[in-house]
Amino acid sequence: MVFRADFEGGGQGIIADDNGVAITVADTTGAFAELGRFPCLNEAGQVVFSATLRDGRAGVFLATGDDVAPVVTVAGEFESVRGALLDDAGGVLFFATPRGGALAVYDAMSRKVLSIGDDLFGSMVADFALNPVSINGAGQFAIRLKLENQKQLIVRADPAR
Repeated sequence: MVFRADFEGGGQGIIADDNGVAITVADTTGAFAELGRFPCLNEAGQVVFSATLRDGRAGVFLATGDDVAPVVTVAGEFESVRGALLDDAGGVLFFATPRGGALAVYDAMSRKVLSIGDDLFGSMVADFALNPVSINGAGQFAIRLKLENQKQLIVRADPAR
């Protein structure tokens, strides 16, 4: 189990369960100014989360044990990085809004997988939703779509590795 917590005295933390003991994976007492709301945990105990650094850059970070490393950090490419998903092999997807663009899903190489405004099923993507349980161990993810023609779907995506 992993979640983001707002601390009583101020600040935020990403908290994970380690055999019944709550451990802080990351917090806002150091390099991080703000932590994303929905971290994701895989079977290996790795945690991925979005965050904003104190220098203003947004990014996606992977915590393995005591090590927290950037997967993607962006200075001016994205307006916001909203969240990330993690499969059991350590593969990361993230969703972000590029400057002047529309919210989209990207792989760890910052290649777009799907975005609002894309043509799909004879219409255009008007909105989508993901959450930490949207990804399976093989890296396939389920995404809820709303199309401009008012159809709503849940589809499975198989991003290229």
